[in-house]
Amino acid sequence: MLFHPDTEKDIKKSYLWYKKQSSHLGDDFLNELEQSYKLIKEQPNMWLNIRDGYKKFNLNKFPFSIIYKIDNSIIYVVAIMHQKRQPDYWINRH
Repeated sequence: MLFHPDTEKDIKKSYLWYKKQSSHLGDDFLNELEQSYKLIKEQPNMWLNIRDGYKKFNLNKFPFSIIYKIDNSIIYVVAIMHQKRQPDYWINRH
């Protein structure tokens, strides 16, 4: 699994916001992301197709989606997208 460089900013910003709300929420957010990555790796084609070959995996406990594409069996994560804020901001990431 590979990650677009801007996904680090996506994750860090959200992690810090959740940590500020409650000391454990930031870690809960990261843990759910890690579990979600495992599920995507196990069955990468299972999740919803959204556009141009991109797929979306919705987190259960947080209002975020993992946006990814499969290319030559490599999973490339382009965004950790908040579901209510600027949902198409990641479109120009390659």
